[in-house]
Amino acid sequence: MSAVLMLLTALALALLALAMIRLWKVLAVAAAIAGAQWTIMQAGDAGIQFAALAVPALIAAFVILRLVGDRPAGIGGWGQGVRA
Repeated sequence: MSAVLMLLTALALALLALAMIRLWKVLAVAAAIAGAQWTIMQAGDAGIQFAALAVPALIAAFVILRLVGDRPAGIGGWGQGVRA
């Protein structure tokens, strides 16, 4: 096996490992949210059930964006922030 092919293989494996770490973080957050949703859904009240579906979905979207790094730069608190 040539040195270039070995280097490319090592790079591909490193990128795959990085992707899997992020995927597992997202799956862990999703599992925690699903557990909270299941608990709240047992209440039976329609308003509470709607909140159990809507609020965690918004939280999940926010957390997933934070974990995968797909966030806009220049907004205070996200990315680099605004410096005076």
